[in-house]
Amino acid sequence: MRADYDKFAEEFSKTRSAPWKEVSDFLDLPKSAKIIDIGCGNGRHLIEAKKRGLDVIGLDISRNLLKIAKRKTCVPLVLGNALALPFKESAFDSSICIAVVHHFKAEKDRISCLKEIARVTQKISLVSVWAFEQEKFAKRKSPDIQLGWNKEHPRFYHLFREEELEELIGRTEMKQKKVWRSGNNYWAVVDF
Repeated sequence: MRADYDKFAEEFSKTRSAPWKEVSDFLDLPKSAKIIDIGCGNGRHLIEAKKRGLDVIGLDISRNLLKIAKRKTCVPLVLGNALALPFKESAFDSSICIAVVHHFKAEKDRISCLKEIARVTQKISLVSVWAFEQEKFAKRKSPDIQLGWNKEHPRFYHLFREEELEELIGRTEMKQKKVWRSGNNYWAVVDF
């Protein structure tokens, strides 16, 4: 995954400028809350968090996306993997993990990712994954798919079926507060 995102980081970043509404709504947190953006990409959600006075750190697996985020933000950035977050337990008040969990092929890795989020977060987290029930996937039987960036650089996606994210959350230390579908994504707000 790292090599793929490193190859098309600049092109990918051009398609990711504004924060998603769901993330903006979630970031209505107490000022100076310490938050991590796991899979921060080019930093678009970091910028929004910083504007709100939050103490934010970004983590991504792609060195080239972090270089772009560094140009756009003035927040600490860490190169790392969501399966082994390089932070101590309860290091952050809150966390966001947007469009990351669906990239893991094995269910055990998707669960491990959620457990890592729970390990480093004290209070509340926002997680998003791609929904299987999208019109463009209507003829698919399997929720596992390889999609290329501009027909190149195939990336793995596990498309989540309705209630699947809730089931995975139930297998972790997380407690779901709210799970919903918006557009092509399932969203979950969880606490600990």
